[in-house]
Amino acid sequence: MDPIGEAIPVEALGPLGEEIGSGGQGRVFAVPMRPPFVFKEYRADLLGEVDVGVLASLVGLLHSLDGEQRAHLQRHAAWPVHLVSRNGVICGFLMERLPPDFLVRVRLLSGYRDLPGQVQLLLNDDQYLAARELPVDDRFRLELLTDVAATMAVLHRLDVAVGDLSPNNLYFSWNPPLRCHFIDCDAMRVRGGTVLPPVETDDWQVPRPDEQPATKQSDSYKFGLLCVRLFAGDQSTTDPAPVRRAGPAVYALARRSLSASPRRRPSLRDWERALRKALVTPAPAPTPVQVVQAPVRPRRRFRFRWVFRLAMVSAVLFYGVPQLSACQDWVRETIEAATAGSDPTAQAAAVAALLADSAQDRKQVNAAVQDVIDCKRLNSAAARLRKAAVNRGVGLDRVEQLEVGELPSGEELRARMTEAFTHSRAADVAYRRWAQVMERGKCGAKARRSTDRKRGDAESAKARKAKAEVERLWFPIAVEYGQPQFTQRDI
Repeated sequence: MDPIGEAIPVEALGPLGEEIGSGGQGRVFAVPMRPPFVFKEYRADLLGEVDVGVLASLVGLLHSLDGEQRAHLQRHAAWPVHLVSRNGVICGFLMERLPPDFLVRVRLLSGYRDLPGQVQLLLNDDQYLAARELPVDDRFRLELLTDVAATMAVLHRLDVAVGDLSPNNLYFSWNPPLRCHFIDCDAMRVRGGTVLPPVETDDWQVPRPDEQPATKQSDSYKFGLLCVRLFAGDQSTTDPAPVRRAGPAVYALARRSLSASPRRRPSLRDWERALRKALVTPAPAPTPVQVVQAPVRPRRRFRFRWVFRLAMVSAVLFYGVPQLSACQDWVRETIEAATAGSDPTAQAAAVAALLADSAQDRKQVNAAVQDVIDCKRLNSAAARLRKAAVNRGVGLDRVEQLEVGELPSGEELRARMTEAFTHSRAADVAYRRWAQVMERGKCGAKARRSTDRKRGDAESAKARKAKAEVERLWFPIAVEYGQPQFTQRDI
């Protein structure tokens, strides 16, 4: 096909609607005149790098399938459907919007919200899942993995490699039949070519720097990671032990998939067969999640006696039963939610509590990174950095739930805190991987110059810049409401 001749001029789409999302490559807009389609437009500075022929191949692949195959692919992926041009230059494409089935109701401290069902939500422990009323058990995990493996096996038969398989690019639906849904399909490798140079999500990279990304073998490795992390309820583990709950056959495939040698990894068809077999009798025993009923958050009235009682309970938990750290976090967050409301003093106190917790994480990270530099206690440093990354993720959840509407520049403060926590978490993840590289490389010169070290330093620099803005915005609030004056070194 002639890509330019087949493209739809952007003017023919009519007025574009809301911006649905944005990323490193471009932005996605609603197209009110062509529901249910959305329009992804590449950044202007990337247009020269876009391989229009490969993008046209993605579109052409969809239209070359028969009706049933085409419908199956579109149910499972936000596939490019039509090319779009601006002033005679291919600038993006149309794809279908995420179907409503892939929105899930999640319980947050601020109330229930319907969120896109990113698989990243599922890579958390049972306490996290229960608090958000996400009913995940091992049966669900097997069903989801089976559908993902089956979809990837189909793509491989079509000579397409997913490439950047990560929980950010994959969605799930509760509704039967359980389905997965891939986004960022223009990042896939089709018939050996890619639209733009392939990228990999942090902590989801192939294990060896000399391995080519976006191949069937790299897909197998990342599917193994997905399986391991889904059963472990963990964002970054590579230990396959929790997969034993799925049975010996699935566990063996997980171990093979995580091999550093691409030739040892199983195909996605092997994965699909083993997972389907694991779903039949005798199936692994489910591990139901008990839903924790949290107190209902008052809307406006500040009930001091109730909050005081919760504070006393929190004090007992903090100082009398220190091993119950999960309860401590729950009580602290409940107090913050109950007191924030529309009272600016309480809102400032909630922000201060979050920054104080962040200060503790910062101390741990600094000590751990110094240990890596000094080539000391590397296992311990990696564990501390992993914990810090998890805490940053929890912190991001808390930032989202903060009430800041009554604070001066409150929304800007929230945005800068989100930016600071995001880059800090990325730095923690990179530094943890560097600690592991240092251990394997016996602290040699090559290990010290690891790309993970460079990535950690780069993310840390971005985090410092955001933290400087947090310090600037927080200082007048702290003075006005009598809160601690945190600096960027404390966050």
